[in-house]
Amino acid sequence: MVVLLVGVFSFMALMDLPALIKEKNIKEIIVYGVFFVLAFVMSMLLVFGVEIPSPVKFFEFIIGDVLHLSYE
Repeated sequence: MVVLLVGVFSFMALMDLPALIKEKNIKEIIVYGVFFVLAFVMSMLLVFGVEIPSPVKFFEFIIGDVLHLSYE
């Protein structure tokens, strides 16, 4: 499964990056790279069985406890 995941991510990078490099879009390459690495790491964690918490709980904490807002 790990080999398949690495293969799929490699294929996606090979399809997307050459056009960005050719156009010299440095900012877009950086943003693409950050999101790409985050997605790859999260995918690898899922493959290895690590439970990733839902981001909804983080937003509920920010909205309810930090900002003291109610959405009811």
